Amino acid sequence: MTTETAIQRAVRLAGGQRRLAIALGIKQPSVAEWLKRGKVPATRAASVSAITGISCKELRPDVFGEPSKKRAA
Repeated sequence: MTTETAIQRAVRLAGGQRRLAIALGIKQPSVAEWLKRGKVPATRAASVSAITGISCKELRPDVFGEPSKKRAA
């Protein structure tokens, strides 16, 4: 069983690589390269977050910090 990465989830939520690229005003091969690398460029994280609802922290924890873990009540 494989775990979906943040960029894979972003592509899925956007409706595919082409749709995400169009929404960002870039070409599809750029998104394909992100998938290959396994991460969104830090300069695009805010835009991808606005489109998909995935936080910048989740998209790039190395830049924006680890996502906060929800505590059990």
